[in-house]
Amino acid sequence: MSLLLATLALAFSPACAPEGEVQPVDGPESLFLRYTEKDEATGEASLQTAIVRYKDDEGRAVDLIGVVHIGEQSYYEEMNAIFKSYEALLYELVAPETYRPEKAEHTSGLGLFQKGFGDMLGLTFQLDWIDYQAENFVHADVTPGRLSDLMDENGDNLYTVMLSAMLASMKANANIDPEEAQAAGIEMMLALLSTDNGRSLKNVLAKQFGDLEKLAAGLNDSRAGELLLTERNKACVEVIEKQLDAGQKRIGVFYGAAHMPDLEKRLRGMGFEATSEVWLDAWAVPARKKKKKQAQEF
Repeated sequence: MSLLLATLALAFSPACAPEGEVQPVDGPESLFLRYTEKDEATGEASLQTAIVRYKDDEGRAVDLIGVVHIGEQSYYEEMNAIFKSYEALLYELVAPETYRPEKAEHTSGLGLFQKGFGDMLGLTFQLDWIDYQAENFVHADVTPGRLSDLMDENGDNLYTVMLSAMLASMKANANIDPEEAQAAGIEMMLALLSTDNGRSLKNVLAKQFGDLEKLAAGLNDSRAGELLLTERNKACVEVIEKQLDAGQKRIGVFYGAAHMPDLEKRLRGMGFEATSEVWLDAWAVPARKKKKKQAQEF
C-alpha cells in the first residue's frame, strides 16, 4: 500500500472554521493528517487534514492548508469558502505560472488515476470542486520546464524519479513490524472482498493515509523527494516571501499534506511560529450497518 500512497502523495478564519474545532498548537512540530476513530463500536471514523496558522512578530499570518487530493465534495466546498478570507491563496500545481485549471479538468495520467480511485471509494477529485479561478489564487509551484531542468541537472528522468520513490517506499516498509504488516495485508484483502459498497476499503485506506507524513519523511531522503517535495517547497517559499514583501498580511498555502512538515520548518526559519489549528474531515467513514435480526421460528 505504501507505493500507492507514494504515488498519491505526487482557510482559516474564526468565522469560517467549524465550531469548536479551533485549537491552540502544542509542541514544536505540527501534524497535518490524521485518522480519527469517532466511534469504535460502530466503526464510524474520518480522515482529517489540518490548517495550521503561523504568525511572526509583525502580526503577519501564514496558514498551511494541508490537503488530500481525493475527498468528500463537502470537504472541498468548505475549503472554497475558507479560501475567500485570504489576501493571497498560494496553490500547488506543476504548471505554467499563469495556468488556472478549470473544474473537472484532469486529463493527465495521474489525474485520471486519482479520479478513478475516488469514484471507486465514493469520493471526488480535488480538481472537480476547487475554484482555481478565484481572484486571490496565486501559483506557487515549479513550472514543467523548471522541473525538467532540475531532473536534467541531477541526471534524472521521470522513470528514475519514480524508481527512487519506489525504493524509498520499500525502505520505509522495511521498518514496519512484520506482524503489523501481515495484519494490515489481511485487513486490506478482507476489505477488497467486502460487499459493503466500499466502506471497509475506505476505512482501511483512511488508516493508511493517516501515515502519509511518515512516508513523506522517508521520501525526503531520496532523489525523488528532493525533486517532488524539497524543490517544489523552495519554489513555494519564494512566492510566500514575494507576497509578504508586497504587503500581504494574510496568506494561505494550499498544498498536499505530505509537503507540510518541510514547509513548516521553512516558515519557522523565517520567524513564524504556529499559534492555532483547525481540523477538517476529508473522508467520512460511515458507521457499519446493523444486521437485521431474523424472525424467530416457532
